[in-house]
Amino acid sequence: MLDGILNPGTSYNASFCYNVSRGRLVTIECDYPLFYYVENILYRTFFGCFFHLIEVLLLGALWFCNIWIQRDFTEAYMSSVAVPLSISTVMKIATYVWGCLFPREFEKSWLIDMAYATSVTTAQMTLVMGLPFLLFMAMRMGTSRKQNYGWCTWIPFFLILIISLPLAAIFNMFYKPTYAAPSLVAILALLIISLLFMLLFIGMGCMTFACCAKQKIAMDMLDPVIYDARSRLGWAMLYSILAPISIYPCFYCFVSLAFFLDMSNDYAILGNEMATRVWNFFFGPTVLIFTFIILPSYRDTIMCGCKYRRFQRKVQMSQLVAPIAPGITQPIKVRLKARLKARLEP
Repeated sequence: MLDGILNPGTSYNASFCYNVSRGRLVTIECDYPLFYYVENILYRTFFGCFFHLIEVLLLGALWFCNIWIQRDFTEAYMSSVAVPLSISTVMKIATYVWGCLFPREFEKSWLIDMAYATSVTTAQMTLVMGLPFLLFMAMRMGTSRKQNYGWCTWIPFFLILIISLPLAAIFNMFYKPTYAAPSLVAILALLIISLLFMLLFIGMGCMTFACCAKQKIAMDMLDPVIYDARSRLGWAMLYSILAPISIYPCFYCFVSLAFFLDMSNDYAILGNEMATRVWNFFFGPTVLIFTFIILPSYRDTIMCGCKYRRFQRKVQMSQLVAPIAPGITQPIKVRLKARLKARLEP
C-alpha cells in the first residue's frame, strides 16, 4: 500500500515532475506536497536527530521508572505501550542512519519503513485501547481502596498488544487494498469504540468523585497507591483526555485514506502518507511528556520519590497505624504497626 509512496521513484516522476523549457535549455522541476519536504527534514537531517535524542532519553527514563515502580497498574499499561514505542524509536533512528550511509538508495529501506510504520501504529492502538482498562482499574481502586495487583492486571494490556500488532502489520505491509482496507476499517472501529468507552468511564469517574468523596473505607494507609487512589483516578482521567491528542492527526489521516481520498490521485496519496509520517514522528515524545507530567507514579519516581518520602514522614508524625473505620480489629492494627516499623527502619 505504501510501495513507491514513502520514497517516490521514477514511476512517480510523471505525476510530480515536468519539463520546463527556457530557450534551448530544458530542465525538470518537481512539485511534491509540503509534508514531503517536512518528512525529509524530520527523518533525514540533524534537526530530526535532536528529537531522536530527546525520545531516547524519555524512553530510557520510562523503563527506569518501570523498574522502581511496584504494584501499580499504570506500570502494566505503560509497559504495553513502551514495547512497540521502543521498536518504533529504533526504526526511526535506523531510517536516519540509512539516509546518512546510503543517501541515494532510499527505496531499498522499505523493510525499515514497514517495521517503523507497524510498530508506531501498534503503539497508538495500544495507547487508546488500553485507556478504558486504565480508567476502570483506577476507578475500582478508588471505590474499594484495595489493589488486586497480579497477572489479572497485565493480561488485558497484553491481549490489546496481541490484537493491535497483526492489524497494524496487515495495514502497513500489504500493498493490495483488498487486504489493507479491511484492516484499516477494523483499526478505526477499535479506536472509536475505545474512545467511546473512555468517555463512558470518565463520566463514571466523575460520579465516583461525587458519590464517594466523604465515604470512609478501611484501607492500607501505608501503601501510597491505595492512599492516593482517588487523586490518581483524577490524574488518570486527565491523562485519558490529553494523551490521545497525540494520535488525532494520524486518526484524521486514516479516516481520509479510508473514506475520502481519491486513490487515483498520486499527489493526494503521497500528501496523506507524508502527513501520517510527520505526525507519527511526534507521537512518541508527546505521549512520554504527558506520562511524566500527569501520571503520579512516573512523576514521583522521576523526582526521586519526593512525594513518597513526604508521605512516610506524614505517617510517622501522625502515627496513622490504622484507618478510622468500623471493622478494624486489633490483630490488623498490630500487623500495620509492624509494617510501619519495618518501612521506617533504615
